[in-house]
Amino acid sequence: CKKLIRLPFRKGIGHVDESVRFLRPGVVVTDDDVYARTLQAEGLTVLRVPRPENEYETYVNALLVNGTIFVPVFEQATDTEALN
Repeated sequence: CKKLIRLPFRKGIGHVDESVRFLRPGVVVTDDDVYARTLQAEGLTVLRVPRPENEYETYVNALLVNGTIFVPVFEQATDTEALN
């Protein structure tokens, strides 16, 4: 670890993986405007996904295995946008 970026509590149970996920070095995905601005200011490329309706739902806490990503869906209009 060469740098620590501290992000404030924003939602859910407080684990950052609810709102930020590194896809590869220098590239993150988030569903939070404040985190997006902070991470961009730190020089990271930030990709945005929508936030589902319910507080404890998130598309960001997905599983990436051998180039395949497993993303939760919630039968909401935002599912398609998040998967794209």
